[in-house]
Amino acid sequence: MPLKTIVVEDIPAIREAVVYRINEHPELTVVGQFESVQDTEEYLLAGGVAEAIFLDVQLFGDYGWEILRTLRRESMTIPPVVVITAEEQKGQAQTIFREFRDEVVDYILKPFEQTWTDYRDQCVRNIHTRREALRAARPKLNRLPITRGSTTAYVPVEEITCLLIGDGGLTIHFSGDQRPYQDPYGVLGKYLNDIHRDNFVRVHRKSIVNTEYVKSVRKEGTKAFACMTAGKVAEVECSAEGRKALKDQLRWG
Repeated sequence: MPLKTIVVEDIPAIREAVVYRINEHPELTVVGQFESVQDTEEYLLAGGVAEAIFLDVQLFGDYGWEILRTLRRESMTIPPVVVITAEEQKGQAQTIFREFRDEVVDYILKPFEQTWTDYRDQCVRNIHTRREALRAARPKLNRLPITRGSTTAYVPVEEITCLLIGDGGLTIHFSGDQRPYQDPYGVLGKYLNDIHRDNFVRVHRKSIVNTEYVKSVRKEGTKAFACMTAGKVAEVECSAEGRKALKDQLRWG
């Protein structure tokens, strides 16, 4: 399947050209296009999927690397990034390279169409190389250590039904008799990275669900809910982006 890619570029004509050229490549498909830091962050934190990011350096006075800083603060894995920059912005591009030397795999100079034609195959190879490195570097967490008082229980991650952020912090819910576990300082992105399984999907900026326990997705007006088959949580609210990511995973998983 082609890699799901997002494009972040504030000039409509350039964004349209970038999307068109990327979609021409058989190994890439654009699933989202954005013109601002805020819109991109909202998409990603709400569960939107991005297996690669084509990122303009400067967006309406903001710097594109602020998106990457937000993902890092949220302990979310940053997918391979291709920087789009004009010749006069190469100094700013170097700032991204210095701070995100592992995540930024290539850069494309404007005008995009000409440079992309010359370097697209090498760029896509760099994206795949980075994705392979990410997979190799992330050990899979098989059991979750749950400490209560002087006792630590090791619960198989397969028993987790969902993780929710609420007033008391992060709560992990389970399918069996194990009562929910409260982690007041827990970060959803870190748990998602540690668990490292495709069946755990971020469906909202405040929730992750295990698709093995999702029986259906229900819509109510403008909202959507994942209906669960086990545990004490019957439904989990989904953002529009999270609902799409969940439906994609249920379709292919």
